[in-house]
Amino acid sequence: MHSNIYELGLVLLAGQLIAEFLMFWRYVWPVRTQIVAISMILVGAATGLLLLALPLYLALPLLVVQTYRIFNLLRIIKGRVHQTYLRTAALRSSLVFGVLLMLIVALNYVVIANSLLLAALAAAQLLAAGTLAVCVSQQLRSSWLIAAGPNYSYGDLPTLTVAIPARNETAELSDCLHSLLKSDYPKLEILVIDDCSQDETSDIIRSFAHKGVRFIKGTPPGKNWLAKNWAYNQLSDEANGKLLLFCGVDVRFQPDTLRQLVGRIHGTDVEMLSVLPRRPLAYSRSSLLQPMRYWRELAYPRMLMRRPPVLSTCWLIKVSTLKKLGDFEAARQSIRPEHFFARKLHIIGKYRFYVNSRLLDITSVKSLEGQLQTAIRTRYPEMHRRPEAVFGWTIAQLLLFAGPFALAAAALFYNQPLYALAPLLAAALLLYVQLCVHRLAARSWGLMSALLFPVSILSELFTINYSMWRYEFSTVIWKGRNICLPVMQHLPRLPSI
Repeated sequence: MHSNIYELGLVLLAGQLIAEFLMFWRYVWPVRTQIVAISMILVGAATGLLLLALPLYLALPLLVVQTYRIFNLLRIIKGRVHQTYLRTAALRSSLVFGVLLMLIVALNYVVIANSLLLAALAAAQLLAAGTLAVCVSQQLRSSWLIAAGPNYSYGDLPTLTVAIPARNETAELSDCLHSLLKSDYPKLEILVIDDCSQDETSDIIRSFAHKGVRFIKGTPPGKNWLAKNWAYNQLSDEANGKLLLFCGVDVRFQPDTLRQLVGRIHGTDVEMLSVLPRRPLAYSRSSLLQPMRYWRELAYPRMLMRRPPVLSTCWLIKVSTLKKLGDFEAARQSIRPEHFFARKLHIIGKYRFYVNSRLLDITSVKSLEGQLQTAIRTRYPEMHRRPEAVFGWTIAQLLLFAGPFALAAAALFYNQPLYALAPLLAAALLLYVQLCVHRLAARSWGLMSALLFPVSILSELFTINYSMWRYEFSTVIWKGRNICLPVMQHLPRLPSI
């Protein structure tokens, strides 16, 4: 009976895969809705039968893969993007998930001892945790400012423009501008654009006009432009400084911060830098549940991928360099345009990333709600809008980051302390990384952040999958504007520079 259920499940699975891949043939594509309906029925029946027949260590991966396959089929019906791109993207996802399904089925015929599986998983977890610990330790050493920059005279300092995009802002904008107006930088231009706000943002900006803040009335974004990138582009066009500093309204500066920043780029071969701000104690608790944004920038081996850490909170670039790289026209659909410029400059050794220190003392007061909104806006586009990439990230996070805690707990529960050694060591290394990241972001060791690390992992998994769902089937509202459709547009390539 068990064998019959398994064989019937395989037959239904094979039939569903044939129907699914047949759908992408250009002559069949026009009737894809009917084929998707048939495929959904076959997916449900095949999954139910195979779950009854497969061992648990294969049944759970099968269930997860089939869930993402259903998502991929549903987005074909939704048809949110251009049909030609949708067919290519959905076929790519189907191929990945199809290969994974065949791998799961093949593993059912391979006899593997449970102890061997657990040992391999524990070794992978320990290797991953050790790599992250080394990377974050290197970041601690290389990114922390320990000495003041050169003390340039008034005549030697270049002109600096601080550019702030603002849309539907509150009192945070006023606080940001007040902190900038206290700066001791002598050649300073403060430029704020009202990005088509629907409230009193323009009045807040104009109230600072007598103090030297320049107001720009923004225009709606052009075709194929993301709204924030279009605002950046308008700020860049209006800027008069030789250096251009972009920051958000949640950033606060000390009087000598701008002078210290300029000292790191002026008179050197550095052409761009960005700073990880400090979170004040009153706001540090809100970062405990946020997705692990700082982990991705500080702990992952980004240098091996030639993708340096960079944050949009506060970044400085030479105007001549920005123009040479094609300005924001070259990154008009990039969800994080600063990443585009930082990567180009990192390749030639002209980009630097700094962690906030007492010399800079840049702080961010973004709330938990704001952090979650930012994560929802950025996570799926960062995955190149590919469900298979979200799937891979989800599985990696569960196995490599949450897995050590689960394995250690299970081994101790079943009174097998020897099997708990490697997972416990991996968990300890992960907690060390969490403490280091919190130290870099909040300038404290934050024991509570370490205790809530598993919660942070679950928060990251929820956010990235929720971001995917919102982009594919709902709306993504950013400061009163639906950015979903512009982000989901497909350009064959970025403009040449």
